[in-house]
Amino acid sequence: MKILFSISYYLPYVSGLTLAASRWAEGLTKDGEKVTVLTMKYDRDLRVVGDIRGVRVKRATPILK
Repeated sequence: MKILFSISYYLPYVSGLTLAASRWAEGLTKDGEKVTVLTMKYDRDLRVVGDIRGVRVKRATPILK
């Protein structure tokens, strides 16, 4: 099954919400699910598409800050 999470911030940004989402997503990948997180690119140094501990992360560039 493919699962999509949509969250404003994701790792390496650390907050209670991002930690909960990352633990949930990583747990689902261990069960064999394909998990993608759609988030915002809050830092210029972050990659647009990447993989963090088995979770595919896609970052959208914000129009306004």
